[in-house]
Amino acid sequence: RPLPFGIGPGPSATRRLPSHACRGLLLPCPAQPHPSRATQHKPPLSSSTAPTGSMSWSTSKKNARTALPVFSILFAATVLFTVAAFRERNRLRFATPGLMTVKFRNSQCIRGAMLNPMKRNVEVLVPSSTVSVAEEGLKTTPSTADSALTTLDKAKNVPFAIDETPESEKPGFLDRDYFRFDDSAEFWLDFKPGEYEPADLIAKIQDSVTNSRHATYWAYHLGRFGFFVASGVLGVLYAQNQGNSPPQFTSQILATRNGGYLKNIPNDVIETHLWNLKWIKDGKFRMPYDMNPRHRQFDPRYLATTTWKAVNEMSNILKKRNNPDEANTDVWVDNKIYPDYYRKTFHFQTDGWLSSRSADIYDHMTEIIFNGKQDAMQRTTLVPFSKFMDETNEEKPKVLEIAAGTGRFATFVKDSFPEIDLTVSELSPYYLEKARETMRYWEENFSRSETPPTRFVQAAGEDIPVSDASQDCVMSVYLFHELPPEARRAVIREVARVLKPGGTFILTDSVQLGDRRVLDPTLGNFEKLNEPWYPSYIKENFGEMLTETGLFKAEEKYVNSATKTLSFTRL
Repeated sequence: RPLPFGIGPGPSATRRLPSHACRGLLLPCPAQPHPSRATQHKPPLSSSTAPTGSMSWSTSKKNARTALPVFSILFAATVLFTVAAFRERNRLRFATPGLMTVKFRNSQCIRGAMLNPMKRNVEVLVPSSTVSVAEEGLKTTPSTADSALTTLDKAKNVPFAIDETPESEKPGFLDRDYFRFDDSAEFWLDFKPGEYEPADLIAKIQDSVTNSRHATYWAYHLGRFGFFVASGVLGVLYAQNQGNSPPQFTSQILATRNGGYLKNIPNDVIETHLWNLKWIKDGKFRMPYDMNPRHRQFDPRYLATTTWKAVNEMSNILKKRNNPDEANTDVWVDNKIYPDYYRKTFHFQTDGWLSSRSADIYDHMTEIIFNGKQDAMQRTTLVPFSKFMDETNEEKPKVLEIAAGTGRFATFVKDSFPEIDLTVSELSPYYLEKARETMRYWEENFSRSETPPTRFVQAAGEDIPVSDASQDCVMSVYLFHELPPEARRAVIREVARVLKPGGTFILTDSVQLGDRRVLDPTLGNFEKLNEPWYPSYIKENFGEMLTETGLFKAEEKYVNSATKTLSFTRL
């Protein structure tokens, strides 16, 4: 089907574009072979289609202009839906009869948790006393959905929980006993977005751009950021219209997005992409293939359909989240195939993991939660993976991804490392089918060379039908926070079984206590989005868990925004 701006599907799309557009967007030439193993780890600038040398900021902007019309729609949507935020008052005060009154200074907080993470004071006024949480301001994560969803009217004692785990017992602190800290882990430890002004961020973006590829990267990802923020606001407004969210709740979200949100959340997003772009420049992985305007996400019909499904789903989630006592969290199917812990509607999403509807909108929903940066955070996994690829002696190393979900991350892995022999496992048949469709779409439209076929396996992480010592590398992304403690250990035992001696295990998941001090106080509140094992996850010491088995050696730790990545070697 035709794509926007007259670009049709298939290789012919590149030929339809004028030469200057191909240079600005760096679309792959259909006849261009994929770089060899010896060159694919080099920075993408070494590609024959990439301009070489340093370019001025003005030149980069000029070369990127061919991409800007594509992103203008996203920015326009952002403006429309954020205008409402600025109509809200800078101060918001409301009460819960018979319980307490919460006063929000500069409208930075809602219902006891903040959508933005940084530097604002919150006073909880109880009839007999005043409790102030103000050392540097109550801080919480911009990346968890619960940060905007803690409902005051459902609070039993206080509207939010503040974690008081001693510093010395936090996993982020204990990680130093086991892992070498990458620069990213050191950077994010004490990063406070509120300390940066817009001019500082603009200067950082300018400094990071040395050619048109970098300018296109920023145009695309800032557009994604604006689009998913706008989608989130639209979902909240629609939920109110449907009676699934009270008007004051909507006002609080919009007020939270006024000023403080627009100042702090973009800071976090931009730093996330600065790290992502740095790793791309270092040759750890390729530029994201979905930046290509031939991708279906640029088709207005595809975009509108997916967005509308996500808005409807967000309305349903808010209804359940705002009325947790009335929400049905059971899945529609009852059988003994799935573990008990799996038969839940995680995140309050309709059908949990067990429907095609859920699989179709999962990526869109999580990008709303993470403000359009989930892909960038997941790609942190590729940093230690690129090191594994540099060091392996296997021509086609066998790689297993556990709980691959929709398979979107797997396509980024194959795009940067097409020679790997990849197996994708997923317990949900619906998500596994979506993963197969996602991989097929990448192969048919963006694969640059012949690549070994990807195998798809339906299995729980505790029992994978793969031979002993058969895998060179095993990866998991966002799995362990949804497992109860005993299941986490069962998965680790299975990883040890299938990995070859000397093989690599890469664990990527949510940050834990001590990884980013600014998020610690209310990080555990994500549990309220029907994540029952998240509080135990953020206190789990994975360095100790794996090394005490005597089967693993802890290697390195990376952090990017709300995501951490740990690497291990199988002994």
